[in-house]
Amino acid sequence: MQAKIETWDQARELALKEIEKKVGKIEKYWPDSISLEPKYHGGLWNIRLDVQVKAGFFKKKLLKVMVKADPITGEIREFKVRDA
Repeated sequence: MQAKIETWDQARELALKEIEKKVGKIEKYWPDSISLEPKYHGGLWNIRLDVQVKAGFFKKKLLKVMVKADPITGEIREFKVRDA
């Protein structure tokens, strides 16, 4: 179990670590949006990033990643990746 996610930066770092673990080495990234839902909507962090990863020796791939994380436990509740 990880520590409580209190800030935008902590949410972004958690998402980046999960992306590196599941997708591969990140070359560059651009935040699309990072927000904390109100408690009555689930209260999760919604992190959306555009990520450039290495896809081969000279190739790079651009992906759109969406991560939902629990702000109390730091647990990843949802993880989606699609081509940009």
